[in-house]
Order: sequence, then structure tokens, then C-alpha cells
Amino acid sequence: MRIALVLGAAALAAGCSSGSEQSVLHQGISPGSSGNVVVISDHQASRAGATTRSSWRRALERRAREHPRQRFDNPPRSEFRRSLRALARDHGFTVISARVLRPRQDAPMVVVETTHYRELARSTASIVRALNPKDSGGDGEGWHYEGFYWEARDERGVPFLVASTLTRGQVEGQQWARSEALFPFSHG
Repeated sequence: MRIALVLGAAALAAGCSSGSEQSVLHQGISPGSSGNVVVISDHQASRAGATTRSSWRRALERRAREHPRQRFDNPPRSEFRRSLRALARDHGFTVISARVLRPRQDAPMVVVETTHYRELARSTASIVRALNPKDSGGDGEGWHYEGFYWEARDERGVPFLVASTLTRGQVEGQQWARSEALFPFSHG
């Protein structure tokens, strides 16, 4: 009986990859030159996600008021949804919400969930480029959307990375991650 329990526990541990995968959520980040690792709790990550979403939306609205004449090449929403579904299938994430805000024109706000944190973090740059490509054009020209927000959450609904852009007015990008290994773009 004891051997069966040990074997059952070993099989359960071997079949459960989320333990090792979840550890990346708690590795933390090393801000600045101090070198001190800061571990971000679930509560702090949830608060950071909410703050980032809110800040992005406010900036999107402000830029719409400040630069009302700039135009973007919004593809049909059906094309966006089709691309998002294909990317979800190919990269192993579930779409939690995909809203298209419209301060002046379309500005997608996508929230996804996965248990494959590192893989999604590594794929985020190509996913965002696929959903919001930049055609030829100058600063702010050639983008499909005036803003784009991408948030990835773990299976418990806790954010582990955010990548966002604002392209109306001046092009600006932002990223946040719960640990160094989860940053989708290089940073320094």
C-alpha cells in the first residue's frame, strides 16, 4: 500500500508541470543597478495589471483629444478576431476578453490566460506584431490601431505580463512583467 502511495505521488508530480512553470512567477525582477531582486506577490501583480490597464486607457483617451485628425488603417474586426483565434490555437492561450475600444478609431484591448508562461512571453512580440502590424510610414503612420493593449494572466487570473502601445500622436510602448524571464521585449 505504501509503495502505491509513493508511486501515485510521483506520477502526479511528474504529470504536473505547473509547479516548475509557476516558479517563474515568483523569481522576481532586478530593478536598476541595485541588483536587489524584488518578488512580486499575486496581490501586487493584480494591482499592477489594473493600474497599467487604467493608465493605458486614460492616455488613449487623452491622445484622441489632442490628435483628432490622425488616421489609422483599421482592418475589419472580423479579421482581427480570426487572427486572434488562430494565434490562440497556435500558441496555447485562451482569450479571456478582446474588446475594441474606440476613442477615435479602433484600439484593441486583449486579455489572455495560459499555463505556459515562458512560451507565451517569448511569443508575445510576434503575436503583437501579427495583431498590430506596422506598414511603411513615418512616426505614427502605417499602424493598424491607435493603441494596442495585451495582458497575459496565469490560470488563477493573475497578470504576469503586459505589453501596450499608443500610436496616436507620438509612438510609445510599455511593458511590465512579473519576473525577468517573462519580459516580452528586451529591456535594460
